[in-house]
Amino acid sequence: MPPLSVGYLTGYLFEIGPVITTGGGLGPITHGEIKTWMELIGIEMQPWEVRFLRKLSYDYLEELRLAEQAD
Repeated sequence: MPPLSVGYLTGYLFEIGPVITTGGGLGPITHGEIKTWMELIGIEMQPWEVRFLRKLSYDYLEELRLAEQAD
């Protein structure tokens, strides 16, 4: 397999916003937010790229919560 460069997706993540504010606190970005962002920016992504962005958002949120713990 050739090497895969996905660094651009982290840029997309932070352009969209790595997390959202919900009624219950912070949450991962949604498919709807990604779709709206793609439409506004004028790009199309492959389904695996959208899934990867959501995974990055979940991972970012988990690390953010771990960093807030006292221990």
